[in-house]
Amino acid sequence: MFRVVIGIEVHIQLKTKTKAFCSCPNSLSIEPNSQICPICIGEPGTLPSLNKEMVYKAALASIAFHCDIKRVFHFDRKNYFYPDLPKGYQITQYETPIGQNGYLTIFNEEGKPKKIGIERIHMEEDTAKMLHDFVNKVTFIDYNRAGVPLLEIVSKPEIENANEAINYLKMLKRTLEFLDISDCSLESGSMRCDINISVNKQDSGLSHKVEVKNLNSFNAIKRSIEYEISRQSELLSKDEKIVTETRLFNTETNKTETMRTKELAADYRYFREPDIPDIEITLEELDEIKNSLTERAEEMLIRFMKDYNLNYYLADLLTSDKEVAKFFERATKISNQPTKTANIIVTEIFSYLNQKQIPIKDINLQPEDLGNLIKLITENKISEKAFKDNIIEIIESKIEIDKFIESSRIISDDSSIYSAIDKVLTEQKDDALKKYLEGKESVFMFLVGQVMRELKGAGKIDKVKELLKKKIDQIKLDNSKN
Repeated sequence: MFRVVIGIEVHIQLKTKTKAFCSCPNSLSIEPNSQICPICIGEPGTLPSLNKEMVYKAALASIAFHCDIKRVFHFDRKNYFYPDLPKGYQITQYETPIGQNGYLTIFNEEGKPKKIGIERIHMEEDTAKMLHDFVNKVTFIDYNRAGVPLLEIVSKPEIENANEAINYLKMLKRTLEFLDISDCSLESGSMRCDINISVNKQDSGLSHKVEVKNLNSFNAIKRSIEYEISRQSELLSKDEKIVTETRLFNTETNKTETMRTKELAADYRYFREPDIPDIEITLEELDEIKNSLTERAEEMLIRFMKDYNLNYYLADLLTSDKEVAKFFERATKISNQPTKTANIIVTEIFSYLNQKQIPIKDINLQPEDLGNLIKLITENKISEKAFKDNIIEIIESKIEIDKFIESSRIISDDSSIYSAIDKVLTEQKDDALKKYLEGKESVFMFLVGQVMRELKGAGKIDKVKELLKKKIDQIKLDNSKN
């Protein structure tokens, strides 16, 4: 009945040493207004000086998202007056974005790909940060963020629901993190998302666009989209008009609320930035940037599914972090068991990482050692139970790998297994063994488990079953003679 059209604008703070147009450091600072200069705060007579690293990373991002690169471009002034904008205008790119007509591949839960078009990628400077003291009814301004280099990535309106929106944002975030373009933290504000949602009747064009701003978590983004789709659908079903506006999402009520009517490009009175000349990226520089891109995040995910025969769920988890992906590949090179290695990483190791709140690069366990342990488990040379029972000590290197391997070797010799069997059957003589001899065959696996427990999980299971059956058959035979 209704058609949902979603477009997303993402602002990304770039990881550069200095700000976009001055030499102030681009880094987090606890002390307000400690990383500013006359250019940052817009003092009259100051002139901007373009950060080359910003241009390099913007071009790299544009290539990563399959965009056409504009080798000659200029900057523009976006004029509006707000307390966090010290110059009264923002230096941005309006007419000549560095990247256009790209795409990003996303995947659904079954691993089916879909390309989402990227309209444009352009550079601009960030604003200052306003800090509101509602108790004393005053507002403070921290200019440390003013002038920080930003990348704005604008998708085409090709996203159809909240799940696709989240998949798009996660893959975009992953791509930029892999290339060290940004740390893309929603919590700290280095990644900020504005969602444009338009619900229309199937046979009509786009009549409106509602923008939801200042969303700082994937959960809030998903809920705001779902609410807007529901709100707009209800208005359309009543033949009521949907206003083109900007709204905020209230996390307490799970509803969007009107913020202001939506501005148009003419409202900003764009004109060319007179203090920065045209910029040209040479063919040699462009080739250097292209050669620095080895593998996109979306390409890695596809490769993991194809080369390692992993399902989408495992491949997606393993490629969500570049260090995790490296760890997996180094471990699998030794184990030659990609699925088993993947399962151990996403269960045992991820559980430890979540508990300790640390990245995988901070653990002491080397991926080659993990690969060797998995190889020995697969070859039935060491006990998987012993491995899982001691996983914390193994990850933290509190137990030497060689000593663990020696102590966890699978027990397959008859004498050791028979010794454990005799002990268990003596203990269970009047209980489980008696029930089995009376015909309750389901008790057999309980006895197997007790023998394995006696062997500390290191018994070769098939051998344990075989010898236990022989021993019980012998007891049956002896009983029949008596």
